[in-house]
Amino acid sequence: GAPQCAQDQFLCSNGRCIGQRKLCNGVNDCGDGSDESPHQNCRPRTGEENCNHNNGGCAQKCQTVRGLVQCTCQTGYKLMEDGRSCHDVNECAEEGYCSQGCSNTEGGFQCFCESGYQLRPDKRSCKALGPEPVLLFANRIDIRQVLPHRSEYTLLLNNLENAIALDFHHRHELVFWSDVTLDRIMSAN
Repeated sequence: GAPQCAQDQFLCSNGRCIGQRKLCNGVNDCGDGSDESPHQNCRPRTGEENCNHNNGGCAQKCQTVRGLVQCTCQTGYKLMEDGRSCHDVNECAEEGYCSQGCSNTEGGFQCFCESGYQLRPDKRSCKALGPEPVLLFANRIDIRQVLPHRSEYTLLLNNLENAIALDFHHRHELVFWSDVTLDRIMSAN
């Protein structure tokens, strides 16, 4: 016999069954259009149900999903509980947006750096101004320096007894180290 659908379903002209809620939702669920006007007496979609009219009542972005208006917000804003309005997100209140300083702006944020640093091209992290950093280390018999971005070692002091800890006084350009065999704190410039 003729195709039949469950009580909560609609029989499309092509014999397909769809849920009653899908009738007149602005989407061709049947595939032949028989679930939409002019086949059905669908009331015209206006106002809050249509993104083409008054942006569907959305403050920023509007899209129709399965016949229903869905509001979304631009980057830097979040959707409020009313599902339509958008509010600025304070990115600076969350960790990880900027490496040093952060200034919240409407719909975004701006990173800034402390004195002696400059903002990198990524506009989020800061780079120290001045000469390339140098790492000093002791390996008991000598003290060496290495440039972190290259694998170049330079010998600074050698023929040491047992140097295990060191520090550097930047202003006076002095290297201090402790020698556990001699039981002394030594320095050199």
